Amino acid sequence: MMNKKEIPVGNYVYVYGSTTNLMTCQVVEILRSDTVGVLVVGQTQDDGKYVTGKIYSFPLSKLEGISCIWFLLREFGFTDSDEKGWNLVYWFGTDMKLLYREDYKKEVAYFRFKSSFRKSYIRISCKYVHELQNIMRFLTGGELEFVYHQIK
Repeated sequence: MMNKKEIPVGNYVYVYGSTTNLMTCQVVEILRSDTVGVLVVGQTQDDGKYVTGKIYSFPLSKLEGISCIWFLLREFGFTDSDEKGWNLVYWFGTDMKLLYREDYKKEVAYFRFKSSFRKSYIRISCKYVHELQNIMRFLTGGELEFVYHQIK
């Protein structure tokens, strides 16, 4: 079960609407200690029970993290990187970037946050998109831009 402290309003999670319908949702409100309101932004299969663009309430036990894997990170604006050893890059303006590579054996994603005006960088490892969103919100005060594409 997810902890409500790690999924503030604005974070993206998966919710199973049924055994065949995996929904990508954005947390829009914390209702009670074990319930959150989520906006459905995409579905793998429209079963007629949930409508994309509508808000529903779910217990925390129904929420799952979205893994930080390359094809899902592209939905958050990551593009191909030209830096050796790094697969993707996310730019914050023109002077700060977040680099990504994945360790399949450890099932974790590694990130390097660096700016063009400093020689130092911050190394980050996380498994889920909501963890990455929390870290980036802390470091930059901004949000990762999300564009939903149908997952096949």
